[in-house]
Amino acid sequence: MATPRRSGRQGRVCPWCSWEEWDEVRRALLPMEHNEDGAAGKNDGSAACSTSSKGPEWAQGVVAAWRARGRVPVAVDATAEIMQIKLGDPLGHGSAHEKQLALAMALVRLVNGVSGALQKGVYAKSVASLAEQVGLPRILVDLRHEATHSGLPSLSVLSIAADQALDWLRENYWTLQRKELEQLETQTTEVARDLLDLSLRSSSDDSAEGSSTKRRRAELLKELVDFVPSAQSEPIARAVVSAVVSRPFRPRDAKGWRTFLAKVFKYWPPAAAMALEGCWQELRRKWALENQEEDQEEEASLRAFAAWLV
Repeated sequence: MATPRRSGRQGRVCPWCSWEEWDEVRRALLPMEHNEDGAAGKNDGSAACSTSSKGPEWAQGVVAAWRARGRVPVAVDATAEIMQIKLGDPLGHGSAHEKQLALAMALVRLVNGVSGALQKGVYAKSVASLAEQVGLPRILVDLRHEATHSGLPSLSVLSIAADQALDWLRENYWTLQRKELEQLETQTTEVARDLLDLSLRSSSDDSAEGSSTKRRRAELLKELVDFVPSAQSEPIARAVVSAVVSRPFRPRDAKGWRTFLAKVFKYWPPAAAMALEGCWQELRRKWALENQEEDQEEEASLRAFAAWLV
């Protein structure tokens, strides 16, 4: 997984438009995860640009679109397939045998996909040993063998195995990936704040910028570019809103902010409008809360920044 302040991150083509879309699908496919997320609120502006939750039918449609775009990770494909089978036809169409066949196929595909990705080297390893490496439940391996070489396991056994498969997918893919994204979000916010602080300090000095300041700014910008692809401006917009919330915006700091935003918006142009919208969303969120002194200070900072940015 990601390590703090790592540069030179290797990009990978994904079928989803953004990690925000991926997270919405995660919440819709795994409602337990959504409940866990909803219990932990943040007051740093990071939620200001988030989207609303959708239903499982919406998630299935999005995953279908991902499949049409290109290769979908085994974990995503398996989660969507198993959940679709478990939810079933609301009209009750389809026999128990059809559900039995579909579940068996989905679980066999999951085991084959996980073990196939681990199969490296000249000599092939057994599926059981490969599954053990990643903690895949043994029942899934045994079920794969039975469904492939013997007969279909009973629907009750398949249902138990499907629940264990979903637990494994949640823990070993969705939750791990979400934690890495949260870590990356924290890193992005920290680097953006360092870049802002550098701009504010240099703007308060009437003398020309030294070479060390320019070099440090270039280093911080490179870190941001390494962390966030140019096509994904949402993390940058959230980092800007978070900076406004954590650092009171003052008119005398306008020069430093202008330098900071000019550098950032050069690489992520859509982040300007997103940050403005994020400020208004954060303001609306604060208006819905009790008027505490801390909230009043943050509200004043958001108001001043939004008016200045416009």
